[in-house]
Amino acid sequence: MRERRVALLFVDRIAHARLSEAFRGFASIWLADSGRDIIDALADSTKICATVVLFEPSQQKQAFEAVGQLHAAFPDHPIIGYVDPRNLTSRFILQTGKADLSDLVLRDMDDSRAVLQRVLQNAEQRGTSARIAEAMTEGLSRDVRLTVQFICRHLREPLDVVSISAGLGLSRRTLHSRLALAGSPSVSELVSWCRVVYTAHLVAIDHASLSLVATQLDVPSWRNLNSLLRRYLGKGAQQLRNGNGYEETLAAFRSACGTGSPVPMVHFARYTSVPAAE
Repeated sequence: MRERRVALLFVDRIAHARLSEAFRGFASIWLADSGRDIIDALADSTKICATVVLFEPSQQKQAFEAVGQLHAAFPDHPIIGYVDPRNLTSRFILQTGKADLSDLVLRDMDDSRAVLQRVLQNAEQRGTSARIAEAMTEGLSRDVRLTVQFICRHLREPLDVVSISAGLGLSRRTLHSRLALAGSPSVSELVSWCRVVYTAHLVAIDHASLSLVATQLDVPSWRNLNSLLRRYLGKGAQQLRNGNGYEETLAAFRSACGTGSPVPMVHFARYTSVPAAE
């Protein structure tokens, strides 16, 4: 898999040392001078999976301004806040809510190696899922777009028709009818397709192992994912690594949406906790 890079912003010497040790062997770190440096790097397609921003009282205003600039330039780029719990105030908590951080890590409390790596992995997944949802739904109807975006935001969770329709503020019958009118696969099929496209992206673009993808999606085994790929694409992970595996997977999904034709009869429901379409 491509090496992860994590940008650090406004960190002090102690935070730099701690984060370097926590991410050692898992991701390389880059001490950025400003938010503009990170924006320029992302604009040049530099692989930065997330940015960690230290919020110290003396630089809190500048830190929030940098977060705002990053969100404006790259809305899906994951930003993790890092703060001393002694500096937590009601105003700061309100500001972090408005800043839409991917996560907030408390210094000396939940910044262990295991926790930080998990936080980074989750933040990276959310950013990747958002970009994948955008690519999947370009030009499709609003109902399909909103459904796919919701599913991609919750790929790690047990998804079913009830939870998805409730999350979209619709009844099951209304959601089912709207997707059918749009020529879309059913809700359960969309969940499987989102998992297929996400897996194809990590395998073909990031050269990730199926074991890593299974961990990110909370799937019991990489074999389950490989079985899912074969059911929907007729090929396994190894074949996706050669050529344009991700682009071909996107094309297969959009073909299923455009024709409304059924996708494989045997679904991945027992692994995704999604019942058969109503």
